[in-house]
Order: sequence, then C-alpha cells, then structure tokens
Amino acid sequence: MSCREILRKLTSVRGVSGHEQEVAAVFCELTSPYAERLRTDVLGSVSGSVNSGGSPRILLECHLDEVGYIVRYISPDGLIYLQPSGTQSLDAAIAQRALVKTEHGPVYGVIGTKPRHLLSAQELTQKPGITEIWLDIGAGSAEEVRQRVDLGDPVSLVSEFYDLGARVSAPALDNRAGMTAVVESAAQLSGEKLKAEVSFLAAVQEEIGMRGAEAASVKLCPDIALVLDVCHTSDTPGIDKRVLGDVRLGGGPVLVRGPNTDYKTFRRLKDAAAEADIPVQIQASAGVTSTDAAFMQVSGGGTASGIIALPIRYMHTPNEILEWNDLENAVKLIKQFILSFN
Repeated sequence: MSCREILRKLTSVRGVSGHEQEVAAVFCELTSPYAERLRTDVLGSVSGSVNSGGSPRILLECHLDEVGYIVRYISPDGLIYLQPSGTQSLDAAIAQRALVKTEHGPVYGVIGTKPRHLLSAQELTQKPGITEIWLDIGAGSAEEVRQRVDLGDPVSLVSEFYDLGARVSAPALDNRAGMTAVVESAAQLSGEKLKAEVSFLAAVQEEIGMRGAEAASVKLCPDIALVLDVCHTSDTPGIDKRVLGDVRLGGGPVLVRGPNTDYKTFRRLKDAAAEADIPVQIQASAGVTSTDAAFMQVSGGGTASGIIALPIRYMHTPNEILEWNDLENAVKLIKQFILSFN
C-alpha cells in the first residue's frame, strides 16, 4: 500500500481527543501484518514492534487524535454550543459542515454564526468567540436535539481528501501524516534484517496535553524515540521567517534542534540524510516543543529523543496541505537512520 493509500484511509475517519477508537482501529489494521505484540493500553494508545529483542530499542511515535469540539450545551431553540478540544481556529469553522459522532450513529450539521449583514460596527472589528458560533443540525427544539445528540459527544469538521498532484489537501494531516510515515516505515523495516528493535506507538490525546504518550512511554522504555508530527510552514504571506524560521513545502522533513531533542540523535538523523541524499530542513526550538517529545524525553530515566516534523500549511483547519515528497522522504530518513545501527 502506497503512502497515498495509507493517508487516504487514515484521513477518512475522525478522532477528536478522547474519541480516537476509529482511528486506532485503522492504525491496527494497517500495522498488523508487520507488528509483533500489537496491543492497546488503557487510554487507547496502540503499540507494537518489529524485530523484538533487538538493540538498541528505537521507538517511532505519532499521535492518533485531531483537534475538534465536544457538545457543551443545547439551547431551547435547538442549537448546539461547543467546547474546543485542542487549539482551534474558530474563523476556519464558520459555515463548515460538521459531524457529531453519537452512540446512535453520525449526525451532520453546519457551524453557524450571526450573518455579517447584521453585525454592528463594533462586532465587525471583532473575531467571534466560542459562544458566537454554534452547530445547527436542523432541529427546532432542544428536545429534538437530545433525541439524537448527547452532551459530551465529539464534533469534527467535515472535509475530503483531495489529491492535488505533488501535494494533497485533507483533514487532520496533523497527525495522520505522521501516522502514515510510521505505518509505511513499519512495512518497509519488516522486510529488513535489523540489529535494532523498532517499536511504534500511536498515542491518544496529544492535542490536549500529550497525555497518551506520557502514560505509554513509561511502559515502553525505549533507548531512542523519534517523534513523527507536523509543523507550520513559513512559505505563505504574512508569516515572519525571523520568528518561525524558514520552513517550506517540498524542502524535506524538518529536524528539530534544541533542548527538547537529543543532540546525538539529531546529528545522526542529519548524517543519515546526508548519506542517503535526502533533503531535510532544520528548525531551532529554544524550549519544550508542543509535541509528544515534551514528555517522552523525560519519561522514566530519560529518552534520547528526536523530532521529524512534516511541514504543512493551514494547521488545525479542515483543509491542511502537505507535499508528498516530504512524506516520502521522511520514510526514507527513518529507514536510513535505523539501518545505520547495523
């Protein structure tokens, strides 16, 4: 199965933080042909391994969840008010289709807000807050809503997978792109004679505090952890490269350098890229990153952590954009890095 097919399959299901079961099931389906000791922990994170018992123990980590909302309040006139799960761009939600995953099946609706024509002069200068948007499922009363939807149900914005040729637009590339790199790496490494044990972890609840990775990494105790996630690009108007750094689509996977990553692991990744002629970009980070490496690095007695980030545009919106070459080169880099231990 190609990276395109894997990513299409992974982005076809929704998994707001705390409700990742469908995504986890697809991840298990995709990795089960290659995995030894595939298991799910209490929180819902999935782990497995290739070449169990090898040394060193290298972990490939990604997160299962995506940003979204939960049902917070149902108004008497049948509108649903939401609470964000993860960091949201409310502007990007307005007028989008949305899906509520309920015990009774999917319920669809539209994110509404006050029409621009009816805004006051002051309102026109302000961005809407979470109480100024709502989900409209076509119901006329709270009673009608409650027959279909429960408080706490997860809500996702609805989008589709669009192959744009050299690039792709899809929902939840954060972090289905990282998951795709892990799945494809497991597939490729399963056919290699390895010295290292390669385990993988798809962790829950990254978007609300890296909770799944923190719990799972204590049990897995890897020697080295490579965190596969995404990062912002600075190749669109209005983004200051002096603040974000120079990161662009098509420039290759991004290696993060800073105190949240182990320098030897960073250096080995960079050397592996040079040896295999794989383009990479470097991003400096002066503190703890907003990735699962934040907790994994200090888990137990500490883990030598590296971060391979896939550059995407329009993060945390329904239509993020990725370049295929960056994803494919990330898989090549992972393989080259792990084979370097032979």
